[in-house]
Amino acid sequence: MKLIITILFMVFTFVNISRAEFTVSADVTSGTVLKVNITRATEYFKDIYVFQRNFPGIISVKKLGYKQSEWVYEIDAPLASPVRMPFILEETISSDDYMVFESKSKTPDYFRCSARMVSLGDEETRISITIKIKMVRESGGDVHFMAPILGEKFISKEMKKDLTKALSAFLSKCKKEI
Repeated sequence: MKLIITILFMVFTFVNISRAEFTVSADVTSGTVLKVNITRATEYFKDIYVFQRNFPGIISVKKLGYKQSEWVYEIDAPLASPVRMPFILEETISSDDYMVFESKSKTPDYFRCSARMVSLGDEETRISITIKIKMVRESGGDVHFMAPILGEKFISKEMKKDLTKALSAFLSKCKKEI
């Protein structure tokens, strides 16, 4: 009888966990030194198609109008179909040394990309990019079949690892392309 009660308790607990709102997020920053002046670096990174060409996981970028664009980010999870997340972004800050592309809506999914550039001389510019992604689903099962068991913290940690690798690869490709 105790075994049956324990099993029922675990089943009901699992069902409740898997139906709770599930949020995963990652926030990463990386930088590099580019062998170009700050004007060239700014022009290069203001071209949003640079992200589609060079950022792993960003599979599509479309201009929607003045300062608005749609970016589609795809996350590959082991043993599951890729998850595609479209974001409507707005260029909220745009100057010679700082730019921000941010989700127009803060919920439920959110994407923010900021880039700060500092001139190090005539032909050297340091760039630092920060990417933040948040994904909210009704249940962990909507993220991955193992998500309710693995938990938000574990999946967020793995997402951060993947995003760190992607940002590093992006900067490396941009450094060669610019």
